[in-house]
Amino acid sequence: LDGFKPVNDRWGHQAGDAVLVELAHRLAAAARAGDTVARLGGDEFVVLLCGVAGDAEIATIARRLLDAIGGPCAIGNDTVTLGASIGVAVHPRGPGIDPDALIRQADQAMYEAKRRGRNRFHVFDRERDRQVSEGQAHLTRIAAALEAREFRLHFQPRVDLANGRVDGLEALIRWQHPERGLLPPAAFLSGIEDSELAVPLGEWVLREALRHRLAWRDAGLDLTVAVNLFGRHLQHPDFVARLSAILGEFPSLPPKGLELEIVETTVMLDLAAAARRMLDCTRLGVRFALDDFGTGYASLTYFRRLPVSLLKIDRSFVADILDDPGDQALVQSVVAMARTFGCATVAEGVETLAHGLPLMRYGCDFAQGYGIAEPMPAEAVAAWVAGWRMPEVWRAQTAGAAAD
Repeated sequence: LDGFKPVNDRWGHQAGDAVLVELAHRLAAAARAGDTVARLGGDEFVVLLCGVAGDAEIATIARRLLDAIGGPCAIGNDTVTLGASIGVAVHPRGPGIDPDALIRQADQAMYEAKRRGRNRFHVFDRERDRQVSEGQAHLTRIAAALEAREFRLHFQPRVDLANGRVDGLEALIRWQHPERGLLPPAAFLSGIEDSELAVPLGEWVLREALRHRLAWRDAGLDLTVAVNLFGRHLQHPDFVARLSAILGEFPSLPPKGLELEIVETTVMLDLAAAARRMLDCTRLGVRFALDDFGTGYASLTYFRRLPVSLLKIDRSFVADILDDPGDQALVQSVVAMARTFGCATVAEGVETLAHGLPLMRYGCDFAQGYGIAEPMPAEAVAAWVAGWRMPEVWRAQTAGAAAD
């Protein structure tokens, strides 16, 4: 039943029991001859339907039960009207399942009916149940992997297009799976964004990124490190306080060397609250970057209201910049707009050195992509940075622009 608890709270348990008796009679009257109606306890009932012809008959009976429950009930001189959420499970025609499993399926479907707005019925979906079970098993395995320290960070360099220097690194998570080897994020991050694991995994990435940054800095390599934030992590009420505590674990590291990357969907649910939280973070000294810019529905609106220092142009616009006039115009416009707001731009997906040439002409500040370097383990970063030089094709264009 939907809304039964207030009956007990307002009129007392004796009145509540009378309502349950009345609704039990209505359910029995609405069921067919040969069906069984039972009260499991509290405000939960089970109706056993035997020999139903198919989905259409199930739907007809379910609606009849809802109508029966939905009529007003008298409580003294007052009346109360309740609703119900009905979950339906059908015994399979193939291999049977035990009665407890059938009731569990109906119970799961009932909670889905409640989630969808109550006062309705929902039929148990075996495929959906399989997906949910697999998703839960996956999250359990991820939690175990975090406990077993199976995750790694790889780092992709970002270079300054004006002078060719390495400006920073983006931290990218990998899973060193004991059986499947090194897995990229696409192979395991699905489902984590909206789970409770977003916070502990996100905090692990922050600590690990800062730990590596400290080691590089102690070795004479002072580079900014960018970390991608899960939306649920940023939305956590204690995010600012917990971030401050993590920064406090590395007292010798200036917070300005940490960048937090967010996507538009991270802040869409409550822009004002997200902006306040981000502003509090900037007071700690960290910077924010807006990732995948251009792929959302209201990017300019969000960009203007959020305290971001960098704007990352999505790789889908950079990939065809060599021969697509539309993407060329779009990237030029984004760079010009960002400059107007005092924001630096980063081009993602620079797959060849040639892609850097138009970006340099447009005034884009930074670039990253496989044309510069693939993501690499932390221990490979120092040697790569030491061996990196501005490509000659870029240097020639810079020299030509200076001559002009």
